[in-house]
Amino acid sequence: MKPSLIRSALIQMAFLILVSGMLTWATAFWGIQWKRPPEVRSLSIAAIQKDLSNLVWVDVRDFDRFDSAHIPDALFFSEAEHDKSLAHLLRLWKPKTRVVVYGEGPGSDRAQRVALQLKKDLHSADVFLLEGGWAAWPRN
Repeated sequence: MKPSLIRSALIQMAFLILVSGMLTWATAFWGIQWKRPPEVRSLSIAAIQKDLSNLVWVDVRDFDRFDSAHIPDALFFSEAEHDKSLAHLLRLWKPKTRVVVYGEGPGSDRAQRVALQLKKDLHSADVFLLEGGWAAWPRN
């Protein structure tokens, strides 16, 4: 191996060590804490159907899709009109009520965002995502 390649690799490693050390020092000095975003747990349909009491379904799909079909008694929730939708939800919700949010299918970003926000708004850990979303709901 050429000495210039070894020298270049050592300089790059020293630079990376210096940068990571500076980040560690700055984090400790200013008391910065790196937090993971709060998570919303998913529930399967089978788990939910074991106990359907104290439950509010929240559908975050587009209104046209909600209007054509949705889980019985589900509440339409517009992310764009969050405050209005939240006010409607608060009329149905009480502490210890599970809120199950669903979007079009698995991995719905909108459902994830709304569920995280509802968790904060309601100060409740009883906010969940429907595993698989609307696509997983049986339509028999």
